[in-house]
Amino acid sequence: MADKEHSAVSPSKTEVPQNRCSQSGVRNGVKRWLLPLVLFVHASMLGYSAFVHSPMTDEIAHFAAGLGHWRYSDFELYNVNPPLARVVGTFPVYVAMPWRNEVLDNCYVGEGSRIGENGIPESNRKEFQIGDRLMAEIGQSYRFWMVIARWTCIWFSCLGAWICYSWAKELYGNGAGIIAIVLWCTSPLVLAFGGALTPDVPSGAMGLLALYRFWKWAKDPNWGNTYFAGIAVGLAELTKSTWILLHPMLFLFGIGLIVVRPNRLSLGMQCFAQLFLAWIVLLAGYGFTDQFKPLGEFDFNSPRLQIREFSNKGEIVKLVSNRFRNTWMESIPVPLPTEMVRGVDAQESAMAAQTIVGFLCGELRLGGWWYYYLVVLSVKCTIGELGLFVIATMGRLIWTPTSKERFLAFRFATSSVCAVSEASASKIVMRWFQIDTIVLLVPVVVYLCLLSYHTGLNRHARYMLQFLPLCFVWASQSVRFFPRRPWFRFGIIALAGFGSLSSLFYFPHSLSYFNELVGGPSQGHKYLSGTNIDWGHDVYYLRDELKRRGWDSVGISLWTRYDLKLAGIETQIRKVPKFRPSKEGALDHIVDESNVLQPGRYAISVCVVQGTMRLSGQIKSGEPIENGYSYFQEFKPVGRVGYSIWLYEISEEDILRSQSWGKLYRTFEHDAAVRETSG
Repeated sequence: MADKEHSAVSPSKTEVPQNRCSQSGVRNGVKRWLLPLVLFVHASMLGYSAFVHSPMTDEIAHFAAGLGHWRYSDFELYNVNPPLARVVGTFPVYVAMPWRNEVLDNCYVGEGSRIGENGIPESNRKEFQIGDRLMAEIGQSYRFWMVIARWTCIWFSCLGAWICYSWAKELYGNGAGIIAIVLWCTSPLVLAFGGALTPDVPSGAMGLLALYRFWKWAKDPNWGNTYFAGIAVGLAELTKSTWILLHPMLFLFGIGLIVVRPNRLSLGMQCFAQLFLAWIVLLAGYGFTDQFKPLGEFDFNSPRLQIREFSNKGEIVKLVSNRFRNTWMESIPVPLPTEMVRGVDAQESAMAAQTIVGFLCGELRLGGWWYYYLVVLSVKCTIGELGLFVIATMGRLIWTPTSKERFLAFRFATSSVCAVSEASASKIVMRWFQIDTIVLLVPVVVYLCLLSYHTGLNRHARYMLQFLPLCFVWASQSVRFFPRRPWFRFGIIALAGFGSLSSLFYFPHSLSYFNELVGGPSQGHKYLSGTNIDWGHDVYYLRDELKRRGWDSVGISLWTRYDLKLAGIETQIRKVPKFRPSKEGALDHIVDESNVLQPGRYAISVCVVQGTMRLSGQIKSGEPIENGYSYFQEFKPVGRVGYSIWLYEISEEDILRSQSWGKLYRTFEHDAAVRETSG
């Protein structure tokens, strides 16, 4: 009887492990396919975005510069950014496009840096003029080749998504890995620029890879990890010039490891080899051309690197284009590619000039605000991204690790240590238990402070992509703080899902995304301008909208370098007049009707209406900021294209009621009637 009972019970005991094994197999199967599926969907979305959006303003210059790198090894083109992203993007174009050498040679002519009338060296961004000529020469197939270049760059975004997942998973567990990859793949900024020929997403992905590989080396110092970290750091510095700060940052991180760990000689050698290898990769990216140029041989544009003496009237009476010339430092060789140094100088010169008009919460200002990017973070990131980052930060401050996590931290801190006392190990744990905090948050703080300091950069949310991926990894740990409170855990997952759905709802108009705190993209023009809303990317949508409405004659003023005829816009394009009253306040006597606003239909960029575009480069501090088109604020749009272009149907009654044009229009009509009568 006992044997029968035993035999009856035995099957049930064996069934439980089998069920558990089958459930585990299903979960493993889901996990195995989840990451490739997410990456495939993400790449497909970026591919679609790359196809439906017209070439953005800087993309035309990047396209020309990338092809110039391949054909002429000329790194002066777009030297304000290192060449990796555009070299990768334009490689299939350079190989596959049926080139004629004389066409390329005719396009790639133009002056480089020159000396201005006042004796100050001026940097001529000739890649923009070359880009315009190249676009005109290629003609109708330009869109096809631009899409090819964009698609080639999508792998950068997929790499960034994979690194987010891997790093968060290793730090905080599987759930955190899923949260991190979802944050990356649905981020409005990533979706806006991941399918573009710009260095913004590539710099975020490669910078994330560099810090991830450094963290892997810090966790397990060996020569293999040293090699991979050095390669990754060099590649990051080839995507964005500001990543050159990785060298001093990682050097200081390495010094910290050497101080708290034994076998200091080995750690020191590996740290040095890592940074040396990164430097070699950086030089290789510029073809090992023109490095070690003596410091005194440069002609700088930025005021900080020049010597300027001014008269009492503010005129320059003496200018030395290099403050290091004729000093003991002039013979010091600069261990960086010459064009990289010139590019950094050109960027610094542009920021120091303070000629860019900033826009924040309805205010126009020459220059900018130190807190500009704090506002940008609060309105351009999804509520999910903001909420998870705050939860992760607060949770990290109050969270107490379990005994198992203390043990894992102890193992990490004492890894590669042959013999160490328990007291020493405890000190190591106390000092380096938060190493992920240092590697993740220090670069975020450094680059956010750098952006806040350079107020001349108050225009582009895309600059945050350099450090935003680090915030995604950091925010992902929020999912682990409530293991015994499922409702809190569900709330965190719901918060991440809400933010992602909010972003996906407005796709593919992700460049113009604003979160629900400010009313979404339709209200974004009240807070920001520039590439935060428009970058000439909606021209194809404008073409389709004009055809749908049947508008055969339109006044158009857009922020784009793209040829509207190449975009397929077949309607008659009329000039949009500027409103320019005379200095005395009286209205000028105008005969040409093209200088007076006429009844009709208009398509105007939101940024032009705001007054931030089509501005003269001669604006000086204290002068009123007026681009001549902000009078469109007096009229109500009848529609929009995406969230970047407003459509107007202006009647004669609208013009007569206009504060800007009413009196002038009456004067013009009266003069026209007099001329007709006398004629």
